[in-house]
Amino acid sequence: MTNMTKTLGCISGLLFLLPLIAFGQSIEKVEPPSWWAGSTVNPVRVLLTGTDLNGATVTAPRGSVLRVSNLKASANGHYLFADIAIPPGAKTGKYKFSVTKAGKSSAFDFEITAKKRSAITHRGYTPDDVIYFVIPDRFADGDMSNNDPEKSKGLFDRRYGRHYHGGDLEGLIGKLPYLKSLGVTAIWTTPVYDNNDKPDFKEMYEECRLRPAITATEPSICTPSTNISAIWRNSRNSSPRRRRWDSR
Repeated sequence: MTNMTKTLGCISGLLFLLPLIAFGQSIEKVEPPSWWAGSTVNPVRVLLTGTDLNGATVTAPRGSVLRVSNLKASANGHYLFADIAIPPGAKTGKYKFSVTKAGKSSAFDFEITAKKRSAITHRGYTPDDVIYFVIPDRFADGDMSNNDPEKSKGLFDRRYGRHYHGGDLEGLIGKLPYLKSLGVTAIWTTPVYDNNDKPDFKEMYEECRLRPAITATEPSICTPSTNISAIWRNSRNSSPRRRRWDSR
């Protein structure tokens, strides 16, 4: 191999590594992406999702009245919590926050919005309301394209109680006129979140690593691929509460 070939090989290797070195941390998601001016919840806790966030610092835009404190990151660097204080009189609009680690920076936008006040669209329920409780998966199927996704192939089967039945939020929206005709004025749904991809298994989620209290109080929630059927068989002599939880 000639010296020229060796040199070109080294240069190409460096060029390949440069993006990895220059962009160590990244921000993929900001939750919540915005908050209201004058909110009673202040500061607001923001969750950043990305890579290489452990040990990073978050800085508010220069010249703004916003302040950042109480940074807490997961050990794997995928999550970073930050409290953003919004003082009275803060102007509405988008603010660009900096995330810095080891001399490298990335950024994310956080918006402060004016709080809309409406007695019709932003009121709580009252004794006059008729509340309809819905399990979305068992109510109405409004989008058949998402019934049997690749990540949980084979779990869509209405013949079995522990499989998915295809109901979704589109189906619920499509049934709003029907619910209104019944006199329903408010809807209460079961929590909507990413659920199991295997039958009879309770999966482990990253939140267990961020919230050690869950592991201490309900360790089986944070056990990878906990076999619910096995727990049910082994817990028949346990308390009624335990049996109900395991047999869900």
